[in-house]
Amino acid sequence: MWAALFGWVLRIVGVISMHVINEAFNIIPSNEDIVLHAKNCDPKLITERLGELVPLFRFAECKVEEATSARAVLTAPLQDGAMNQNGTHQASVFYLMADYALGVAMFAAVPGIYTVGVHDRCNALPVQMWLRNGRVTHLAPGTGAIRAVAELDQPTVEDMRKSLASKGRCVVKGEVKIFQSDRLVALCEHEIGMYADLPRATHEKASAGQIEKMKLSALMIAGLRGDSLSDVLAGEQGIAIGKRMSNATPQLPSLVRARTKYARDTLKAEKFDQVLVLGAGLDTKPVELADSGERWFLADLPEMLMERDARLQGMDTGRAEIVPVPLDFRMADWPSELLAAGFDPHRRTFVLLEGVSMYLAKKDLCDTLKKLALLCKHSDSRLWIDHVTDTLFGMDDPEVTAFLSSMSRLGEPFITGFDDFTKLGMMHGWELAASVSAAEVAGRKCNVHNQYRFSVLKRGQAHLEVADTAAEIELYAAE
Repeated sequence: MWAALFGWVLRIVGVISMHVINEAFNIIPSNEDIVLHAKNCDPKLITERLGELVPLFRFAECKVEEATSARAVLTAPLQDGAMNQNGTHQASVFYLMADYALGVAMFAAVPGIYTVGVHDRCNALPVQMWLRNGRVTHLAPGTGAIRAVAELDQPTVEDMRKSLASKGRCVVKGEVKIFQSDRLVALCEHEIGMYADLPRATHEKASAGQIEKMKLSALMIAGLRGDSLSDVLAGEQGIAIGKRMSNATPQLPSLVRARTKYARDTLKAEKFDQVLVLGAGLDTKPVELADSGERWFLADLPEMLMERDARLQGMDTGRAEIVPVPLDFRMADWPSELLAAGFDPHRRTFVLLEGVSMYLAKKDLCDTLKKLALLCKHSDSRLWIDHVTDTLFGMDDPEVTAFLSSMSRLGEPFITGFDDFTKLGMMHGWELAASVSAAEVAGRKCNVHNQYRFSVLKRGQAHLEVADTAAEIELYAAE
């Protein structure tokens, strides 16, 4: 319910690193937890954010009136757009209000957490919630403004905290009462799961929930690209998610289309022996640009490659040789899997690392750059990468602040940027060949576009003389 990228229930949640949860969430909240939680429980803030993320919530003019450890109260007026032919509230309004009333009550009862999609990223445990099932019993028609009230008793709250701390998840089945003035008009029984939504740790296997998030992110990017093939791959769900993200972060479509254009133009400008797409997702460039004589290595998680194959089924996938490579570049041994698939480090190679750098810790990004350098021995090999500048994070600009905050709330927080790629790249076997801003490509002048860049790197001459690629990679991975 509350996730920007998840519009449906995930039934299977992968194993969560419990030591990370214990670092982010204490069974007994600290004073800092309580102060932060009071700020995040501001009814006006929650109403505003839910309205951004859930247009139906805003359309029904729902408001959060109270969000405390004791209870949550939501209200909605009787308005013509949400009433039936009899002049009463549609039954779906009761269901909607009960869903969010119980969700708000669950969040408000547990200091030390914040809700992804609703709250800004902060020093607490990020959680998401999904409605597992619900039932509404109507006692009387709602002919005026209605009020949904959800209360959780102390034993339930204590069980929630213990379960979150020990398992990274909890499930609450609660009752929501809906009143018109003082008259009870409906009783609702809803069951909601709350799940820790931690960033993926380095060298940690992707959980089922993280994989589904990657799939939805790939659908969203396809839905934002705006071309006909991407629309086919995105489907109705991807296009809808893209529109939702665009409403919350209006710069996003232009940024995605600018990076797609520059990557396409760079690939068209020169011919390479092989192309490596690291994190292929639903990228359409292999279908559009692959030519005979080229080998395209599409590297991604097995589940992502299966999703890609299913959506491309029956389409003309181009004339080039396409080699799917199931691997996880967050794991240490991924270069060996690429070599085993037939990738030749001594051939002229183009590496596409799109939509990755800003989500990796700087150490992990440097590690990836070094491994790619070991895989690219040819002097004419190139690495294409998009990135934000470090300056972006410190800018006193309302548009920049709103953009970064929105990306964080939507579950896609930017954590790494760099102004001088030359120093960063040369440390790991790369030199800067070209770099442009999204503002130059899109013709849109604003600080967000100015600080989002597309760079092409070439192999540093001092790093090309290495005898045995496989041995060097094995040695580096063991360090």
